[in-house]
Amino acid sequence: MPLERPDREFAPTPDLAQRWAHRYISHLLTRKPPLSSPNPLAIKHIKRWTMVWAAAAGIISGSLIGGGEWWMKVIAIDGWSDMSLGEQMPYWMTYYAAAGVITAIEIGFLYWNSLRGVTHIIHLAGLEYSQLDAFVPSMRLTVH
Repeated sequence: MPLERPDREFAPTPDLAQRWAHRYISHLLTRKPPLSSPNPLAIKHIKRWTMVWAAAAGIISGSLIGGGEWWMKVIAIDGWSDMSLGEQMPYWMTYYAAAGVITAIEIGFLYWNSLRGVTHIIHLAGLEYSQLDAFVPSMRLTVH
């Protein structure tokens, strides 16, 4: 059995999100050259703010979804507790559709936020970026 590099053997074709992420990372990393020496303080700053923005996204998303349910039950509809499940169903369907949209927006933001943080860390660490050269490991592990 010939040995294949894992990135060639198990690599499926990238999906749409991966292609967009690659273009975004390439754009950010090719705008300016990497730093000549790493900046640990700036890397720590980027990591902290990436996590703060992710936490803020979760808080905002949870507040919107939880607040939407509270608003629907307490303010928007009179006599909520007197309604049967069948009468409540259109409201619940609308609520879950809105919650799905909010969650999709949150996931998209988290994806963008993490990509942005990683690209800034790569730049601040002084790492080179090449779109053409694949990473070649310094050692090879073979399991039989």
